[in-house]
Amino acid sequence: MILQINKSNNRQIWTINHPSEGNSLGNSVYLEMDRALSELEEECLLWMRQPSQAPETKVLVITAQAIISKNNTIWIAGGDLKELSKITEKEDIYKYSSNYSNLCYRLLSLPIPVIMAIDGLVVGGGAELAAFGDIRFMTKRSFVQLKQLYMGLSFGYGSHERLVELIGYKNVVEWTLTGDKKSADDCLNAGFANYVIENDVDMIDCVERFIEKISTVSSIAFASHKRVLNKKRLCNQKHLDLEIQEFSNLWLNPDHKAALNKFLKHTR
Repeated sequence: MILQINKSNNRQIWTINHPSEGNSLGNSVYLEMDRALSELEEECLLWMRQPSQAPETKVLVITAQAIISKNNTIWIAGGDLKELSKITEKEDIYKYSSNYSNLCYRLLSLPIPVIMAIDGLVVGGGAELAAFGDIRFMTKRSFVQLKQLYMGLSFGYGSHERLVELIGYKNVVEWTLTGDKKSADDCLNAGFANYVIENDVDMIDCVERFIEKISTVSSIAFASHKRVLNKKRLCNQKHLDLEIQEFSNLWLNPDHKAALNKFLKHTR
C-alpha cells in the first residue's frame, strides 16, 4: 500500500510512502487517497446526522515518509511525470487534473481539522495538495518549489485561488516566475506555513501537542465554522472548471513536451 493509514486516539494519520517515485502524485496515490477519503467522508456524514455523538475521527494528519537523497530531503516530488508522460489524450489529463482538484476540495470540505506535516522538499503538485490543509507544520529542512511554469504548465489541482489566499497574489506570481526553493521560514513569513519546527522528531511532538491543545474544541462548532469560512471558495465551481481546462490545454503545448522530455532524459 502506498498510503499507510494509522487510526488511534480520535485521529487518522495518512502517510504517503512511495520512495521509488519520490512520493510523487500519480493515479495510484490518487486511488488510495480517494478510497480513504471516501471512508472518512462517510464517517463524518454519519456523525453530522447525529451531532450529539462525538465523532470517531476528530483530526486528520497527512504526511509523507521523507526520502533522504544526497542533495535534498524530499517530501513530495510533485506530480508523477513518469506516469503522466504516457498520457497523450487531452481527456485523460483532464481526468487526472479533475480527480486531484476534487480530492483537494473534498479535503477542504471535511468538517474536521486537516493538518499537513511537511518534512522535506515539496514540489509543484505536492505544494498544491499541502495548501488544502487547515494547518501546515514544516521542518527546517523543508522547502516549497513551484516549478509548474518551467514545465510549460500551471497549477493542476485547483489551487490558484487557494494559494493566492494563503500567500498573496504577488508571492504566487514571484514564486512561480522564479521557480526558486522557498525555505520553511519564507513559507512562514508568506503565510503558507503555520509553524516551523526544528526537525522531524520535534514535529511529531509539536503536532501531538497541537492536537491535544484543540481536543476540547466543540467538533460541531468547528464544522460550522469551517463550512462558513470555505463557502465562497467551495461554491466557485466555474473558476475550478477553468483551471482544470487550462491545465489540460497546456499539457499538449510544445513547451511542456520539451520540458517533459528533458526531465525524462535526466531521470533515466
